[in-house]
Amino acid sequence: MKGQVKTDPSSGQKYHQAVSGDTCQVIVDKYRTFSLADFYKWNPAVGSSCSSLWIGYYYCIAVKGTPTTPPPTTPTPVQAGITAKCKFGAPSYKAYPELCSGLDANR
Repeated sequence: MKGQVKTDPSSGQKYHQAVSGDTCQVIVDKYRTFSLADFYKWNPAVGSSCSSLWIGYYYCIAVKGTPTTPPPTTPTPVQAGITAKCKFGAPSYKAYPELCSGLDANR
């Protein structure tokens, strides 16, 4: 079962409907646009240990000014000392193989 997200157009706040398996950390990890501290601040009724997160209830996951898209992630594992110019997922390793030694340029 997938929880619904509802938006209040007047305030810009967004809400996540809790489903089985959700914890406060699971919700934070799902959206990646706010911290666990933010979630607790916006939803004080869940308690400081998330003991009162209830299935079927809606919880605030965004207030005005909360980013709408999560930050990019770096793939893991990454070899120590790899150049910052190597753009994973982009064709740069094919165009500039010398910047990304060890990657297979034939891929």
